[in-house]
Amino acid sequence: MLNFAFLLSQSVVSRQNTSGAALPHRQGIFNTTKLPTTLVLWSIAKFYCKNAAMSKPTIWIDADACPKVVKEIVYKISGRLQVPVVLVANSGMHIPTSPLVRLVQVKQGADVADSYIVEHVEAKDIVITADLPLAALVVEKQAVALNVRGEIYTEDNVRERLSMRDFMKDLRDQGVVTGGPAAYGPKDAEKFTNAMNKILAKKL
Repeated sequence: MLNFAFLLSQSVVSRQNTSGAALPHRQGIFNTTKLPTTLVLWSIAKFYCKNAAMSKPTIWIDADACPKVVKEIVYKISGRLQVPVVLVANSGMHIPTSPLVRLVQVKQGADVADSYIVEHVEAKDIVITADLPLAALVVEKQAVALNVRGEIYTEDNVRERLSMRDFMKDLRDQGVVTGGPAAYGPKDAEKFTNAMNKILAKKL
């Protein structure tokens, strides 16, 4: 796309020197006899470059419960591949100074951040979340839902996980099962990184 912008900038016609004589036409990819000035050409180039950026997937992060190491991995991937990232959270948090990364702080409430993500996510996007109901809604919108341990949710496995979650909740309520998932570790981070790279390799 940068090459396209360069070619556009070279499609300059009927330029005049200080004496008023017309300079030779420089042939570009357009019919140069009908184009106005270099400024307009660069505006067209910027328009196409902006559209190219918009065609990339957005990485949405359900940020309140997302481990810091996962966010850091996403920031690095974003910078390397120039992919936009949006963190959605109920509380404020530090994000890197980058035009590619932004934070949306929503009102307090159990499902407010989830609702915001579902409302704005598109089919080309990726949502990082450990929240199963949110993952199910993301899958319904045909976007990619990925948990922090590198597992991609599908229509089948997200239903299975929801059923298991409800079953385990009942067991915990009865005191049969205690505790929660294992602590997040380096192997989980590695699996997440590999999954992200594979997903983006297909989308970009």
